[in-house]
Amino acid sequence: MNTSYKIGDTFAGCKLLSQCGRGAYGIVFLAQNPLGQHICIKIIENSDTSIRELNGLKHYTRVSENHPNILRVFHIGEFQTGFYYTMEVADNISDNPEQYIPATLGNMLRQGKVFSIEEAGQIISELLDGLETIHNAGLLHRDIKPDNIVFVNGKVKLSDPGLVTDATQKNSIVGTPGFIPPEVVYDGLPASKNSDLYALGKLYYCMVTGNPANEYPHLPDLMPFTVRRQIFPALVRMCNRNSSKRFSSAQEFKKIIPKHITPPNFLERTYISFRDWKNLNQEKYTILVYTLIILVLISLITAGVLCLHYCKKKNYQAQCQKETSRFLSTYNTNKEVLDLQISTFLPLEYPKFKKLDTALTQSVNQKNWIKGLSDKKELKNHLTLLAEKLRPQVTIKNNSLQEDFSIIGKARGFLLTPLANYLTAKSNLTIQKDLATLEKKLYFNWNGPRCQGEWDTLSNFCYPMVFVGPGVVKMDHLNEVVKIPYHFWIGKNEVLNTHFTRLTQIAPQNSKIVGAPVERVLWNDMLYYCYLLTDLMSDSGTLPPGYIVRPPTEVEWEYAAKNAMLGKDTTPFEARAVFKDNSNNSIKIAGSKLPNKLGLNDIYGNVAEIVQTYKKPLMNNAVTLRGGCFLYAKDKCFTRIPLQKYQNMPHYIGFRFVVAPGTMDYFDKNFFLGGAVQFKYQGRIFELLGENLGCFTWKYSYYLAQILGGKLAEIDSPELLKTLIEKAPLAASSWGCFLGAKEDNGKFKWITSSKEVNFGKWRKTSYKDDKKLLMLKNKIWYKCKNERSGIFLCQWNEKELKNRKEIWNKTNIDDI
Repeated sequence: MNTSYKIGDTFAGCKLLSQCGRGAYGIVFLAQNPLGQHICIKIIENSDTSIRELNGLKHYTRVSENHPNILRVFHIGEFQTGFYYTMEVADNISDNPEQYIPATLGNMLRQGKVFSIEEAGQIISELLDGLETIHNAGLLHRDIKPDNIVFVNGKVKLSDPGLVTDATQKNSIVGTPGFIPPEVVYDGLPASKNSDLYALGKLYYCMVTGNPANEYPHLPDLMPFTVRRQIFPALVRMCNRNSSKRFSSAQEFKKIIPKHITPPNFLERTYISFRDWKNLNQEKYTILVYTLIILVLISLITAGVLCLHYCKKKNYQAQCQKETSRFLSTYNTNKEVLDLQISTFLPLEYPKFKKLDTALTQSVNQKNWIKGLSDKKELKNHLTLLAEKLRPQVTIKNNSLQEDFSIIGKARGFLLTPLANYLTAKSNLTIQKDLATLEKKLYFNWNGPRCQGEWDTLSNFCYPMVFVGPGVVKMDHLNEVVKIPYHFWIGKNEVLNTHFTRLTQIAPQNSKIVGAPVERVLWNDMLYYCYLLTDLMSDSGTLPPGYIVRPPTEVEWEYAAKNAMLGKDTTPFEARAVFKDNSNNSIKIAGSKLPNKLGLNDIYGNVAEIVQTYKKPLMNNAVTLRGGCFLYAKDKCFTRIPLQKYQNMPHYIGFRFVVAPGTMDYFDKNFFLGGAVQFKYQGRIFELLGENLGCFTWKYSYYLAQILGGKLAEIDSPELLKTLIEKAPLAASSWGCFLGAKEDNGKFKWITSSKEVNFGKWRKTSYKDDKKLLMLKNKIWYKCKNERSGIFLCQWNEKELKNRKEIWNKTNIDDI
């Protein structure tokens, strides 16, 4: 660096009066311009690094005029070997008028100046305002330190533009040690706004303590306790080594700067009084300290003994909790089934079971684990006693084949119940050993289903069957508990359309998806499938004695749907069922979802399943649908829906079969032979006609009724409508039934009587004039035109009915 410039020289028209300071890139002089005004001038010789100063100066001049707390730059110029710039001159803090010492914060600190909390707070707040202007311009200062803080006319200002840079640029490590944050020095991270705030925090530390920056966080010993207490939290935030715990902005920084020191509180005054007393009474203080040490030692010994006792008790409680919790993890899972099993099969023992269960629950809720362990042992012993009472006896000799099956089925079924978990090891070993002997005898030449797991020999005609042991189930719709004293097998899946067609040569299904359940099957065709499968299993020697293949009863279906005696499913319903929310309104391949705990797929969802109604039917000549389907909402999957036996089932209804107790006369008794749906009313005979393919229109029904010697029925009174719904419920179902009325001058009238249809409910419709014919659907009048249905209602008088057969015999069906 060229040092040829000296005091008294003239440079750029300015007389150099004294040297103010020396930086990394140049020398700063106090000078007098041609107008006789004092200014500061910084002279920088060209070098490899001086370009950094020039770049910083270019950034700095963008904001130097914008804020009173940023030192102004007046002029930038060039000379032969470098450049210079002039700026505001700092105040003089020298006691000698002939000597100039610039009023920088660094010079003040070197003279021993320590700022009060009020002074420091005011200065830092003003510097933050200036720094915020720099940051808002997208710049970083990067060299905030005491020597770069100047006072001009008593106003504090940020100075030294040499290291100012664009905040978006990646920069090398620059600045003054002690004021550069750790993440920049040690982690190599680029400088940021947070870096400038960190340096300002170190500046505050230097001002209030008089210490250099590298002594942070040490506070002077003579600093009053009250001051320490109030500035230390702020310093911890300002100068934290972790950048995420510092201030994120100048405004946040300003809010926490202590503006003044509040008077000491009671505790602080007590501490100060004690400190003064200690300094005046050293001997008494020493005695007091030793006395306190002895008391503390006695307290520690006492606390240790108590703690040891507490820990032993705590450890024992922890052991009790662990053992009790281990028992509860299995017990609570099966509690509901246990409750049902004991109350049904051991009703005299049930009150004691509930008493012990309640005691254990209370102990656990109160977290009294020692008592809980005792209650758990008593309950477990009682459950073992109950398990021994219910344990089935396995007799090995002199049994018929049917008796062997019954014994094995009951024993295997019991071993699947939760109560069997509490058998003694000896009893469990005995029953397993006896079962193995009996099963070896029974299954020696047996290819049929076994009383355990799945059986899938007839894979061409049906899915595997799952064993279900005897037990008990609560029928929710009746709030009634029903025993199932026999074991049975149930299809793992609903019957497939391929299985049904292959066995019966009937293909009713709407879906063409291979592997989808059969649907649209008639009740009698379903019985025919079960009859053929029974016959096939009987001929192949795989049908257990006394059992047939048949549709499940509602009790058997609900028992299997609830996992028999295995307890509730823990997998979400959506993972086990195909229903409206996840089906895209279409049938799915069987078993596309997870099975229930028993191993059954689609027991809820996919297609609804036909079962034999338990107790009172929902309607005459009706079966019951269970399990929901791909068109039903989730809550509807648990409802019971009736469907007429003579009705062709819709495309969302199928079935699954069971191998269960029964005889071949079951099929004769349950085969539906119901005649025509016919009733009389006030001299008129009404009959519901139709077929399953739904090919009728209103006009076709109208002409066909005339061919039969009658006419489309006229339901001309509320009483007759009520009778129709009662005697022929299918006429008011969702199928839609054509009746003999049409629109006439905006009103619907019966064709023969011309009476107006002025009772019952009409379906609200947006159709204006294109629906001129009448249909009854879901007990509501519907306007129709070209719709098709499978049913219509005819009426005759006695004379017309006698001629019906003769008229039909003369009719050529090809003319219709």
